[in-house]
Parts: sequence; C-alpha cells; structure tokens
Amino acid sequence: MIRQNLTDNSKIFSITEPHTLGFIDLIIRWLHIDQRRFSKEFHPEEDAFLASEQYPIFAVADGVTLEVGKDGKYPNPSGAGVAAKIFCEEAVRAGERLYNGFTDRDVQSVFKAANDAVGEYNKKEGRTRETVNYLDYDLFAATAAFALLKDGVLYWGSLCDSYVAYFDTIGTRVFKSPICWPDRRVKEHRMKNVKNNEEKRKIIHSIFRNGVDGEGNLIGYGVVTGEEAALRYLNKGSFPLREGGVLALFTDGFEDYFDLPEFVNLLSAWPEDLESKVKCFTLDKSQSDMPRYGRERTLIAVKF
Repeated sequence: MIRQNLTDNSKIFSITEPHTLGFIDLIIRWLHIDQRRFSKEFHPEEDAFLASEQYPIFAVADGVTLEVGKDGKYPNPSGAGVAAKIFCEEAVRAGERLYNGFTDRDVQSVFKAANDAVGEYNKKEGRTRETVNYLDYDLFAATAAFALLKDGVLYWGSLCDSYVAYFDTIGTRVFKSPICWPDRRVKEHRMKNVKNNEEKRKIIHSIFRNGVDGEGNLIGYGVVTGEEAALRYLNKGSFPLREGGVLALFTDGFEDYFDLPEFVNLLSAWPEDLESKVKCFTLDKSQSDMPRYGRERTLIAVKF
C-alpha cells in the first residue's frame, strides 16, 4: 500500500507478505510434523505493522515462531501474532502521546509502554515465568522496531531482528539498527552435554531470552514479552535525516533483500508502480531461494 505521509513531499509504502509454500515445507521438516496437519491456513500471519494517522510514527513487529501444540498443530490464531500487533498499536499510541515534546529519552518510554502491554496480554492468557514450560506452553514474544520523525530528526528503537535502516539519495546504506545474540562461549557452555533438541530449545527460551546473568550482564537476546529485562536489550538512538533518502522499518524476512542493490535502488527510485514492482521482485527471489527470501516479511518504507 502506498499513501502520502504527513510530512511534506514524503510517501509511505507498506507491505506484508506470507511465507511461501516452499518455506512452509521447511518449517514442517524442522518441527517434525505431518504435512497433512500443517498448511498455509494453519500458520497465520505473525508480522504486524502500523503507521500513525496523525504523525510520522511507524512500528513493525514479528511474532516469534511458536512450538506446535501437543496435537501436532500450529496455534491459530497465534498468540505471538497478537503480541506483535499489540506492540505496534501501543508503540504508536505512546509515540503520539509523547510527540510534541519527544526526545531521545522517550524511545525507552515507548518500548516500556508496548512491552508492558504485551506482558498484560501474556498474564491474561495465563503465561508467566512461573506457569510456562518454555516449549509448547511459553510466553508470547515478538521482535520489534519503532521510528518517529520530528523536526528533521529520526528517533528509533529496535529489539532483536526487526530493524530500522536509512539509505541516502543514491541508495547507500547510512544506518541499520544493531542486533544482540547470545555470546557464543556462554551458549556453548550452557549447551555442553545437552543432546536433546527439545531441551536445547527450552534452555534458549528460559536462559537466553531476555537473559541477564547473576552479575547483571546481558547473555542472550531481547524480545518483547512483558519481562522488564527485555528493555535492557533495547537499541535506540537518533540522527538527522536528509531530503531524498529512504527510511525503512522491516522484519527479518526482508533483511536479505536489503543486501541486494537492485532492491534498494528500486525503493530509492520510487516508481509510480512501486507496489507491483516490489511484489514481482519478491516473488521471483522467494521462488529462487526460499530459505533466504521466502519467509514472512513486512516492510514500511518512507521516501523523503
């Protein structure tokens, strides 16, 4: 979808595309379930995005893939997808509330409000650190990114592999939000002598997700769950934008696309038929390399 933005001479393009059928086959093999019990209809969308109707405020989120239930089916509707939607709604709402006096400090406030809202949803569903088993009954979680433009300055924040990036007028990447993953040595130590894949997944969810060791060091990765430690992993900042560049917020399914000059150049050129060109481009790439390009993907692009 393309529409005029609230800032002068700027436009917004947004799109969400589902997993390709080929990528769903990969998920089926990964989860070790019968293909007849898992289809496109049983893997609902878990990406979400939202742009404010009042101000240049944007959010994207990606619900973290869940384990299948004891019946071998993927939960539908997906609680992770709901968490992603809640994040976007609450982040944009908080950004609107704080907009007139927005400063760098307020990025933290936005993520706290959205993270708290996801926490309330988890509690409502009976999912807390005390009740989950970290496998088929776990906290609903989402990766997330947020951006707000005010007086020519971009304020941004991100958790895990949802991203904020900025490209200059000739398509050169000026900025991409960083990501935190578990320290390899700490992970190897924790996983030593653990042979069972189920137990490994349980350790990743219970130890490394929003993980902080006894000395207060970050040892894992951060995602929106409602846990206070998630905010310890928040990457955030601000910088001035120049006219003619492209701001992009995207989930991990679009990450590899931004390594392709032809894709970045397409956004920089911003043709009148941008939407159809993007769809043709992603269809071609997802069919040629499903593991890299065939995942569910969401993008908000803003041309200044």
